[in-house]
Amino acid sequence: MSARIAGREVATDARLDRRAIADLRDVIRQRFCSFFRSQGYLPHAPGSIIPETDTSVLFTGSAISTLKPHLAASSVPHEGLFIVQNCLRTQNLKYFGNDAHNLSWASYFSGLGALVRPDQVDRLAADTWRFLVDELALPVERLRIQAASKDVDLLHYWRCAGLLGCVELDASQPIAYTHKFGMDGISGRNCNFGVVHNVTGAIRDIGNIIVIEAGGRPTAVEIGFGVETIISRILDLPNPMVASLACDFLLPLSPLVTQLADAISATVVILDAGVRPGPTGRSYILRRYLRSTAELCEKTEVDPAEVSACAELFEREEFGVASGIADKIAEYLNAMKLRNGHTARTMNEKVSAIFMTLRRGCEFGPREPIAVGKAMRGTI
Repeated sequence: MSARIAGREVATDARLDRRAIADLRDVIRQRFCSFFRSQGYLPHAPGSIIPETDTSVLFTGSAISTLKPHLAASSVPHEGLFIVQNCLRTQNLKYFGNDAHNLSWASYFSGLGALVRPDQVDRLAADTWRFLVDELALPVERLRIQAASKDVDLLHYWRCAGLLGCVELDASQPIAYTHKFGMDGISGRNCNFGVVHNVTGAIRDIGNIIVIEAGGRPTAVEIGFGVETIISRILDLPNPMVASLACDFLLPLSPLVTQLADAISATVVILDAGVRPGPTGRSYILRRYLRSTAELCEKTEVDPAEVSACAELFEREEFGVASGIADKIAEYLNAMKLRNGHTARTMNEKVSAIFMTLRRGCEFGPREPIAVGKAMRGTI
């Protein structure tokens, strides 16, 4: 079996070509930038995975995190802005270890975002639809817009364009059509874009368009999509991690194995950002990802050497370098694996020793640039 996306045929059965899918990520990001630039939007440079201006979150979890200064200052240019932003969300931590849970989202993903003034709802809706249907060639019969019937401004474009056949009204609880931004007095109303699963008929979200309000008055409109989410929904994959190159080292796949791949990816990203394990904040989140990786290794009987190979491949693909992070992760996992064979130190002492090793600022040494990989950091 296969499916088409962005004009490319991708196998979706046992021959799943993860290299082709990795290349497809780049194609989608490039087409997004090219299309929105052609429509007059201005590019905005992506920020670090550690937020530089958004103090409401520990990690950059969406494109809007980087664009928040324009909201706070009401300085969205008339042309509108677009951005490709690497994002990290940590909600998957609560599901790790549950062998019945297929992750709906990846912890780490490429976010596509755009921001316009409040009187340009129809413009952004039309451009988003054209991007999905024309640029990515997503089949219209599989696309759905889920909205609240009271949000007439969000529905206006779909009514005028004769696309109400793709719209589902009030299909979810009211909270599904509201948004929070971590800013005092700022909230949002959204409609959600979804893709119909070819077999089950379930509608699975790929992104949304949001009217941002201050005190009930519209101040801006944004869109947010995840590249990996779009790909997994169109290919009818159980979750975005199934398509990850990391999973080539972790076959056969299962919910626990894809959770492991997700934990490895997030751990590499956080370590690459310079965070070290510790008891609070980002450091504590990293500690939880490391512990989850160790626990999932035991449950899936995956050897630390396989995890190290998975981590190195991911780092090379994502950042274009091999810095030694994979070796440090393997060191931590081996310490956990051997915990019952040591009596001289308690488990806490052994874990603390590994954390101290990771915390030292010079443990990875200088980065070794390599030829492979397509780092998106700092590019549009």
